[in-house]
Amino acid sequence: MGTLVFVAIIIAIVGQRLRPGARKRPAPPPPKGRPSPGPPVRRSRLAPPPGASTLPPPPAPDARPVESTNLFSRPAPPPALPPDPEPEPVAEVAAPEPPPSDLPAADDNDIEAAEPVAGDLDLDLDAVLAAVFGDAGTPYDRAERFAQEFAGATVTWTATVQRTSSSRRNRTPTRRAELLLGHLSERELYSERVLAEAYFAPDVELERDHDVTFVATLAEANVYSRRLVLEDARPV
Repeated sequence: MGTLVFVAIIIAIVGQRLRPGARKRPAPPPPKGRPSPGPPVRRSRLAPPPGASTLPPPPAPDARPVESTNLFSRPAPPPALPPDPEPEPVAEVAAPEPPPSDLPAADDNDIEAAEPVAGDLDLDLDAVLAAVFGDAGTPYDRAERFAQEFAGATVTWTATVQRTSSSRRNRTPTRRAELLLGHLSERELYSERVLAEAYFAPDVELERDHDVTFVATLAEANVYSRRLVLEDARPV
């Protein structure tokens, strides 16, 4: 009898658990108050404790003294230099007297002033015309040659008077004469003529179509128009 009752109780319990829709009993709520500590955590000896800094330790302070970097500090004075040695005295040597000359002393009255010679730079007329107005080189080269070799030279030439007129040169009254100096070839073509503008004193009389020998200074040269400018001209 007792066995049957026990079996019936077990069947009833099993039947309730297997019944569909049966609800499970909810888990009991956690107890109130301070939670119980968990199992102890083992830490490695190499790991830092919680909250400790992971940065490397600062370097140890240097025991050497730190030099001052104050810009307003006065620098140390340089070491004193030894004094310069005193120069040794130099003995004075008297200049030797010149030997007596056997020539007689010159008298001031015997010395005559040198007179200027007309045409001291004896430049050949044909050579100057060929160098300045010839076919050698470019017009620029010929103009440069005149400026370097012939400008300012005093010449003595002979030319034919073409025409004369009263004029002014450097604000000074002059007699302007157009002179025919020559030709660039023996054919004596009109297109190969070389002329000159010569400036004489205003009282100089020159005859047209007559030759005149004169002294003058070469002043300018126009290589395109084949024309020379002569200053300070005077008949010889």
